[in-house]
Amino acid sequence: MMIVVSKNCAVWLPIVVSALMIPLLLAYTPPEEVTGVQGAGMFFFILILLTFFLLLLKKLVKYVKVVSESVLFLLYSLLSRMDLLVSSVFLLFRLITGSRYMEYVTLLLSVAVASFIIGTYFSFEALLLLYVLLIVYDAVSVYVTGHMKKLAKTLVNSSKKGDKVAIGTGDLAVPLAFSVSLFYINPLYFVISVVGATIGLLNALNVLDKYGEALPALPFIGGTQLLLTGLSLFLLSVLHP
Repeated sequence: MMIVVSKNCAVWLPIVVSALMIPLLLAYTPPEEVTGVQGAGMFFFILILLTFFLLLLKKLVKYVKVVSESVLFLLYSLLSRMDLLVSSVFLLFRLITGSRYMEYVTLLLSVAVASFIIGTYFSFEALLLLYVLLIVYDAVSVYVTGHMKKLAKTLVNSSKKGDKVAIGTGDLAVPLAFSVSLFYINPLYFVISVVGATIGLLNALNVLDKYGEALPALPFIGGTQLLLTGLSLFLLSVLHP
């Protein structure tokens, strides 16, 4: 799924989504048993298969988008204890009218709940491994194979894009899932990692402005987030051993 917004709005997306996750983070504690490194590898493999499946059957891409968006939105409603009837009416109205603003709401809430689920499902080590694998895969899929560009074109009508940018929901969900895993270690680490993701996205947008070509956002976001988070944790451990 893609979120098409102005560049000025795009840079705030990690902060907005992280704020939407707060009710979930406060209401639920992570399960005692989490999935390890082997599960992260399997999850990565499934994502690769799903991507190539959608590339082969491009006509199904938009249907998969609608279904996944709807399921995740209703799941957020359940987990955050929103009124399910009101949420269902809102979703139905959004699907019928095709309102762009209502789509933003459902997409952002979908990213929030997806980040929360992934961040609590995997162990910190497994999620870190998954993050690194996806960063490498994102770069390869854009610069080497180019198949991610084709998939993005299927989801976004470039003639309606104008001066806006298209941000993949995965470019938000994966970094913020990493932030979720840090929240349960120390909420301060969560804040630091969200700031790192925001700075990384800003870097990606600046490079996009300079070169004007499609680029993989995850290496910019993830690289900056991991570097800033790692450096901050090191400094905190030195200052407060």
